[in-house]
Amino acid sequence: SEWLAVPCSRLEIVGLAGVGICGCEAVLDEDCWSTQSVSRAAAATTAVFLGLLVLTLSGCAVGAARRHEVGKFMAVVLLWLLLLLLPNRVFSDFRLAAAVLSVLFLVVQSIIFMDAAYTWNDLWFGYAMRAQANLDLRRKQAWVGAILVAAAGLLIASLLLTAHTWHLTPRGLPHTFLAAIGGLSLALLVLSITDWCENG
Repeated sequence: SEWLAVPCSRLEIVGLAGVGICGCEAVLDEDCWSTQSVSRAAAATTAVFLGLLVLTLSGCAVGAARRHEVGKFMAVVLLWLLLLLLPNRVFSDFRLAAAVLSVLFLVVQSIIFMDAAYTWNDLWFGYAMRAQANLDLRRKQAWVGAILVAAAGLLIASLLLTAHTWHLTPRGLPHTFLAAIGGLSLALLVLSITDWCENG
């Protein structure tokens, strides 16, 4: 806020008081400056990523990925500076929209993680079946044991992370959500072990 105070004071001289992020001067919230600055940085980064996505879909994937690295970085900085002039209300709405859309990002992350887990399981199980075909029962048991140990380790890690998140979040709806997701996950785990849902 200190380094923005000087340009904001200059804008007041020319009759542009409260323009853009300078509107935080009239707000009692001390976090307004940092919140609005971060929101503008996130919006600038999102705009650059969307631009690169358009280039990729239009057939310029190589150029979007491997060329003008400095230009892409500077685009974020220049966009952030330009966004300082837009009203704070725009970025308050952007934060709300980003909070909703981040749920979709978590869904995509979950799908990618599950696909990686299935690939990992198929690879190690394939090694076990190959050992069985070669009549090497010891190697087969070693691969099956490795699968079980890895699964148990991931289960323990998820329980620890859930407990840690439980202690960090306030009581009420977050705890209800965590309990529901945890219970559903354990129920699906038990279901995946049954003959009715063989191999998950």
